Amino acid sequence: MKPVRVVVIPGYQAAPGDHWFPWLAEALVQGGATVEVLSLPTPQEPMPGPWLESIRAAVGNPDGSTILVGHSLGCIAALRYLDTLDGAWSLYGIFLIAGFGERVPELPLLDPFTAVPVDVPALARRITHRTVFASDNDSVVPTVLTRSLAERLSAPLVEMHDAGHFLADDGFREFPELERRIAALLDRP
Repeated sequence: MKPVRVVVIPGYQAAPGDHWFPWLAEALVQGGATVEVLSLPTPQEPMPGPWLESIRAAVGNPDGSTILVGHSLGCIAALRYLDTLDGAWSLYGIFLIAGFGERVPELPLLDPFTAVPVDVPALARRITHRTVFASDNDSVVPTVLTRSLAERLSAPLVEMHDAGHFLADDGFREFPELERRIAALLDRP
């Protein structure tokens, strides 16, 4: 059986060494997964085309051993990427943290990622395990948008108290609850 491959897709203004990404990668590698945290082009001024090409280069055609982890803008970027795939594909799991599928009013720079709707319910049918994390005090992405994404994805919503936007500045240099949920999928039957 192939080892589980985890691809972490950071969000707006983020790099592989930020927040909880390095900690998660190290923990999952110790658990037997292969992990890649993407370095996306121009994270300060993100554009869908280059971001989707970077995700495509890293992920290729996902399969029953692939898990995607998206944070913030990385969530809609991951879903938009999956929406571009043709033919048969499946995804073992997706974990979306502080994500959104609709316009974020306070961040018009990100509008190109949400300008064309993604058929999230159709994608959900191809993803075996789905989980969405939200915070009750997210000051970047309104919690209502993350709740809506979870509903459209038919995914369990893990709403954490006082977690902010799940950034290092919010105390998230480690993310044990996310690691625990992904680790539970590493020992596949």
